[in-house]
Amino acid sequence: MKGKKILSFFRFVILLLILAGLYYGMKYYFGSRPAVTYTAPPPSVVVEKPSRMDISSSVELSGYVEADSMVPVVPFVQGTILEYNVGTGDHVEKDQVIALVDPESYELQLAQAEAQYLALESTFSRMERLKASGAVTTQDYETVKAQRDAAKAQLDLAGLQLSYSSVKAPVSGTVLESMGTVGAVASSTQPIAVIADLDNLVVNVNVPEKYYSVIRENEDSLSFIVTDPSGGGSSSASLVSVSPYIDPASKTFKLKIRLDGSDMAFAVGMYVKVSVIYETKEDVLAMSSGIRKLDGSVYIYDDATGKVSNVVLGDYGGDAGHFVVPEEYGDTLFVVDGQNAVFDGQTVSVVEAVK
Repeated sequence: MKGKKILSFFRFVILLLILAGLYYGMKYYFGSRPAVTYTAPPPSVVVEKPSRMDISSSVELSGYVEADSMVPVVPFVQGTILEYNVGTGDHVEKDQVIALVDPESYELQLAQAEAQYLALESTFSRMERLKASGAVTTQDYETVKAQRDAAKAQLDLAGLQLSYSSVKAPVSGTVLESMGTVGAVASSTQPIAVIADLDNLVVNVNVPEKYYSVIRENEDSLSFIVTDPSGGGSSSASLVSVSPYIDPASKTFKLKIRLDGSDMAFAVGMYVKVSVIYETKEDVLAMSSGIRKLDGSVYIYDDATGKVSNVVLGDYGGDAGHFVVPEEYGDTLFVVDGQNAVFDGQTVSVVEAVK
């Protein structure tokens, strides 16, 4: 029994020695191998020099097309509408009759006023003859004359009210809304139509107050492009007015512009985009705005060292797609692709832009 224990012990020791030999053998093998390191290739970038172009500084706004003149047609007398002669979209000329209010009551008023006036006119004529002969006092004469004049005013008023029963267009234009109908009651508090001059369209836009000074300074040279964002068309426009004050609630001021010509692509009430071009720089160096990082900086490439540098350029103006580059950077290579994967001072690999 004791011999078996000794034999098991020797077997255990031999197994430990074998395992220890394997461990030190593998450690020596792997420890003597040369270390392998991985060097990442430099990031690839595309570089370009700035180009010369004309740059327009502008602000993009929005607004709604309006008719410069929108006139509600309100009857000056009350009564039942016997005729209604227009519909939405109809063109009317100034003084064209668009509705007829029942004139009967106004005709009776006119007849009554005329009878009263004729009676007083006859009395006044008799008083004039009597006054000439000294048969009446001046006071009696003046009393009758005043009564005659009042009756004449009432006659004129009755005639005017009767004329108002024919409701006429106050201006030439297109009927935008027709709210009247035969049988309805006309009232001086409710328009029966709205007429607008569709050949004279305007847009009122609210401009942020930070642009007030530059708009005022360049007021005589402002230009505008009005665009239908749905792709319906565009039109140039001219300045009508600049608001002399800034709304303290919205921190904006109002520009009113008139669309040039009578472009049928635009209709009253249409939502439009307005580009207000307040400054134009000709033949300047420029780069795409897309190469700028969020902080406004850009990367430039040094061909001699193969490294990029991060620089911050001042605000020299630009438009929606480009920014102006100082003249001293005319021969500088700007990183136009891959700038988001590099850091200041890093070595890079320049590749051709994919066409």
